[in-house]
Amino acid sequence: MEYEELEIIKSNWQCDNSSTNKIEGLSLNLTEIGKKVSAWVKKNIFPLEKELKIAKDELDEWNLVEDLNWKKLSNKRRRDLCKDFTEAEVWNVVNSLGMGKAPGPDGFNTEFCIRYWSILKDYIQSLQ
Repeated sequence: MEYEELEIIKSNWQCDNSSTNKIEGLSLNLTEIGKKVSAWVKKNIFPLEKELKIAKDELDEWNLVEDLNWKKLSNKRRRDLCKDFTEAEVWNVVNSLGMGKAPGPDGFNTEFCIRYWSILKDYIQSLQ
């Protein structure tokens, strides 16, 4: 038993209750001990159970990732993934975005990008 638990029990067990009936006094002591041990468990054990559940959930997620059968990329595919995007590829993506949508985090919507593409394209290409 933890030292703190022992102190809870010891302090209540030695508690001088005003009852003259020994059984009633024992019952009162046990009731108080039960309340204090329950409070101690809520304070010290429940947070650990919550942390344990979070850790188990994270571990399950990692196990799922490990269990996936990842395909190996060929050297050519790896090189292709590292190449810069062409201006045509970027234009096709910008042009395929839906019109009338809310602006992006930069505050510009699709219409702005399409309308001023001739000005924006060099800057956007330089972001790679």
